[in-house]
Amino acid sequence: MTVDDVKLLDEGKADVGGKELEISASDSSTAAGATKLGVVLAGLSAIFSKFFSTTLALGGYYTTHSSQYSASNTGIFTINSLVFGEYSVFNSTAYELVGGNSSSGMLGIINSLKKISAGVGTVVSRVGMVLCLPFILISLIRVFMSKGARDLAAWKKVLTRWILCFALMFFFEYILIAIDTVANMILNNLWKLRISLENGGHQAFEATVETSVLKSINKTGGVLSFAYSLEFFLIVVLQILFVYKYSMRVFTMIYLFATAPIYILSHSVQVMLGKESGTLGSFFKTYMVNSFMQPVHAFFYLVFFFSFSEIAIRVPVIGILLLYAMLRASTIIKAITGWELGTSVFSANKD
Repeated sequence: MTVDDVKLLDEGKADVGGKELEISASDSSTAAGATKLGVVLAGLSAIFSKFFSTTLALGGYYTTHSSQYSASNTGIFTINSLVFGEYSVFNSTAYELVGGNSSSGMLGIINSLKKISAGVGTVVSRVGMVLCLPFILISLIRVFMSKGARDLAAWKKVLTRWILCFALMFFFEYILIAIDTVANMILNNLWKLRISLENGGHQAFEATVETSVLKSINKTGGVLSFAYSLEFFLIVVLQILFVYKYSMRVFTMIYLFATAPIYILSHSVQVMLGKESGTLGSFFKTYMVNSFMQPVHAFFYLVFFFSFSEIAIRVPVIGILLLYAMLRASTIIKAITGWELGTSVFSANKD
């Protein structure tokens, strides 16, 4: 049978060798085009999936707990593994070196940035404390020299703020470490919950669906094969977006740790000049949002994909929508709590 024997652009009935046949979309050029497009989408998706799986595995795994769906067991990169902190390369704590203090590859670059960040933070905080001392001394002298009650109250307020600035310069590292410690404690408890759910028979969405979809792509053709390829493609696109988000999180937290004293000093100077300043509050809000991003995503992953794993696996489109909802988790939290998570030290917004 040649192309001329059957009008592949049309659906309906066709005469082939004297026989009247029903031509469906699966036999048409539409199906052929869909198959080719599906092959392209599946191929691109597989390339990115393989790249992330291989590259991130080279950096090693941060968590060592046993999970049948962990990246170390499946060999597949998933958002599931990312949000539960399995990859060393996404360890965002600026004061903690990863990979056995590795000095090569991606871990080497990140560890170098962390060392620079810690060094810069230490130097800037020491300089900041030295700058605070003259202001504290001047304020203290003015307190003793004040004659009127109003003047005394004003200079006591200025003195208190500069003492607070000095204390923050000294203790800011411990405050940031405390924030990270709380976030990690929550993440560890969510990890234990994930393990208990897996032991109870719940399946992880991505690892299960990707395996199922790839098998379906090979077994089908035409529009159906394209649909499976599109599902695989959309999952990988969301994975890329999550990798970008968590990569920016690492660099943002390293930057914030190094520049914290600058924001503290800037806030104190603005307040002393009688200006309204949301710099300090905005700084800590930004750091907390980035620090708690991971446990928040892990929580939503448990709710979405372990509670509704059977539905998401059976209907992958639902799972894809839930992954997108996870990506927008900050918006969901804002809707629940009313806290404007978009305000940051990188914007001109005030508290």
